[in-house]
Formats: sequence, structure tokens, C-alpha cells
Amino acid sequence: AAYTVVLAGCLLVRPPASQADLRAMFMGGFFRVATMLFIAALFYHAWVGLRDILMDYVKPVGLRLALQLGVGLVLLAYLFWGISILWGVR
Repeated sequence: AAYTVVLAGCLLVRPPASQADLRAMFMGGFFRVATMLFIAALFYHAWVGLRDILMDYVKPVGLRLALQLGVGLVLLAYLFWGISILWGVR
């Protein structure tokens, strides 16, 4: 929530005039780290929610574990994708 307030404040005080200005804002270490923390928290929240749904509604243990593994791998792939976008890793 604090990241959202800081980002909104920065955009209100000095809105970017172009895409280059927006990119420059996210090139700073603070915004990169804050965005990565936000993405990690979002994916953790998604993992907990989907895990609970699978535990409640999928009764066969093997199927549930396979689905949880699939969800976990997809979320990890998205996390690494986010890292590659933010930090320019190719």
C-alpha cells in the first residue's frame, strides 16, 4: 500500500511527459526494488489463495499436488519474467 501511495504521489507531483520520462523514473533503484516487493507480495497472495482453493475443492491428493505444482511453477515463471522486465535481464 505504501508503494502505491508513493507512486501516486510522484505521478501527481511530477507527471511524466513521455514514455522516456516514465522509463527514467523506473530506472531508479527505489522504484525497481519497491516494484519487485509488490510483485513478490502479489504472487505470494495469489499462491496462498489458489492453494487454499485447491485444498478445499480438489480432494484427490495426487491431482491436488499436480495442480499446486503447476500453479507454483507458473507463478515462479511470472516472477522471473517480472525480474527480467524490471532489471533488463535478457
